Amino acid sequence: MKKELLSNISKIHTTELGIERIKKNLDIDVENVVEYCINLIKKRKFTNRMQR
Repeated sequence: MKKELLSNISKIHTTELGIERIKKNLDIDVENVVEYCINLIKKRKFTNRMQR
């Protein structure tokens, strides 16, 4: 599952309504929510590798 997510990370997208829900649920105020989420996923991948 993780490998699939990372290999398709460029396909992550959302709608305008999705952007608002993500901002509300994560309590964030960023301009580009998709980029923010992609960066979190990539950071998590790197962090997990460092912990091994």
